[in-house]
Amino acid sequence: MKILMVADLHGQKWILQKLQKHLEKNKYDAVFSLGDLCNSHDPYALVYTKDFIDLIKRKNHTPLFLIHGNQESGEVKTLFEKENVSVHLRERALGKYQVVGVGFGEEFPADPQFAAGKILLTHEPPRFAAIKQMRRVTNLAGAPLVHLSGHLHYIQRAEKIGKTLFVQCPTAQNSLITVLHLPGKKIEFEKLL
Repeated sequence: MKILMVADLHGQKWILQKLQKHLEKNKYDAVFSLGDLCNSHDPYALVYTKDFIDLIKRKNHTPLFLIHGNQESGEVKTLFEKENVSVHLRERALGKYQVVGVGFGEEFPADPQFAAGKILLTHEPPRFAAIKQMRRVTNLAGAPLVHLSGHLHYIQRAEKIGKTLFVQCPTAQNSLITVLHLPGKKIEFEKLL
């Protein structure tokens, strides 16, 4: 399975144009968007969001999974729900995998099984102290299979801790995308040409 991940597009129209060209040449089993698709102060945020959803779901017939970041307005979040693309505090199937998410500024669910063995999408990456603690524990109960995050525009990295692959996806504003291959948990950081 091959999954395209994008983060922090911040309403840049040229990114949609580059994504369209990329998707014409590359086939994906799903697209994950990790928040800050648009900017809350942008009067065209809703139009941009509709264009993004249309590009992925309708023009390219690819399943779309996303969570909100710190820039999506209530109106944009409502559109996510209406289009059934949000995984914020819910679970959706992707083949044999389950995808869950937690949007920006939200409390992580108390249920220890919420992300267990699943693909977890968050806008914010885990805090450094949490990662430091996880490195000491080899078999963390309730750990996701993969944890994908955005928000930190200029950082791209992948690190396996225990059975979990943590991936910090860079901003699409720098023409960067991330590709996840499953079941092998292989990550590629690529330039969006």
